[in-house]
This record gives sequence, C-alpha cells and structure tokens, in this order.
Amino acid sequence: MAWDEAYLEQARSDWQMHDVVRQSSAATCHRLHYLQMTTEKLGKAGRLRAGANLATLRRSHRGFVRFLQLAARNQALAQALEIR
Repeated sequence: MAWDEAYLEQARSDWQMHDVVRQSSAATCHRLHYLQMTTEKLGKAGRLRAGANLATLRRSHRGFVRFLQLAARNQALAQALEIR
C-alpha cells in the first residue's frame, strides 16, 4: 500500500472512532482529538497525492492547513470540497 493510501485509510479509521466517541458519554476533548487526527491524515494523504515530500510530511502536524491552502487555489478541488 502506498503512503497516501495508508494515510487515507487511517483517516477513515479515525473518523469512525470520532463517530463512536461522539455517540458516547466521553468528554468533548476526545471527539476533538479524533477530529484532529482525521484532518491531519486526510491532509497528508492529499498532499502526498499532489507530490509532497514524505519525509517532510512525517515530521509535520500542519498537513491539513497546508492542504486547505492548496485546495483553495485549485478550483476543481475547492468546488468538490465545497470550500468556495
């Protein structure tokens, strides 16, 4: 499995856990944790597919912010994500 696919699979798993925690009586901080994990891994998957350097991404926790910045400049992607 390629790294971008692995990050996407992890994002899906984290999102499932977000839903489990959301439906439980756990504190909100736990739901926010899984939301953060989901968005970071989604961002890394998207950036890797766009050609980003794996070593750089693995050391960073800014993947989702950078992904959104790039998506905002890509009309087709921005429309698909309903950013605009």
